[in-house]
Amino acid sequence: MSNLNFVLGLVHNSHLLDSSFINRFKTLEIKNPLIKIPKKEDYLYHSNYSVSLESVSKEIENDLKIIGDLSIRRFSFDVGPCYSSIISKNNKYYPGKNLIKKKDLINMTGEEINKLNKLFNSKTKLAVENLNYYDTGAYEEDVCIPEFYNEISEKFNIEQILDLAHLKVSAINLNKSFKSMLSRVNQEFVKEIHLTKIDTESTNSAIDSHLAPTEEEFSDLLITLENNPNNDIDIVIEAWRDSESLVKSFEDLYIYLRKNSKHKIIF
Repeated sequence: MSNLNFVLGLVHNSHLLDSSFINRFKTLEIKNPLIKIPKKEDYLYHSNYSVSLESVSKEIENDLKIIGDLSIRRFSFDVGPCYSSIISKNNKYYPGKNLIKKKDLINMTGEEINKLNKLFNSKTKLAVENLNYYDTGAYEEDVCIPEFYNEISEKFNIEQILDLAHLKVSAINLNKSFKSMLSRVNQEFVKEIHLTKIDTESTNSAIDSHLAPTEEEFSDLLITLENNPNNDIDIVIEAWRDSESLVKSFEDLYIYLRKNSKHKIIF
């Protein structure tokens, strides 16, 4: 059984959360360095930038200067879309200029990882998060399938963040089953799992709406954990729509896991 560490992500409406709720978390995940960051001993950081986009190294370096000397246990980032510049519309990427082929994208990722390693000390682990697939032309070159992330983790010895909503969206939009996509993830590298409910537009179209997860998503998490060999796993609920839903989601997940598993929960 694993130790499941509930992690609170800091977003635009985190200031609405009661301090007593925030105090229940040992770990906070920074997503925007400009947001007020409560004092904790353990932080994760997920960058809003993809390493495939132009001038991203400088943007990341500037963000790290803002947060100062906070100790970051894990720094994570996206890889993809498969263009060096994109057009963003309705929370989806569309092709801009300069298609990046898969081989070049992986090599570029390696170069960025080398730069990131110079920014952090050995205590900070690097991780890549899986991207969700949309049929816009900007998500090709395998940037949304598990094998792409497995290859990056194996080649550059970095961890993975498994966003189950992203994986489910990709499965639906690629006309694959969620379980088959999940089985292709090398969970040896998965040290953090993100949880939220998707919005299904039709039988073959879905988007990540960051809705509050329910028992369906809690069950997906348990299935995922069955094949994860790691002792310590961070769990982040990304229900950003409103603070009340986020609080309830963590409470409901805690009750569900206590009832249906023997995992130790840190919350």
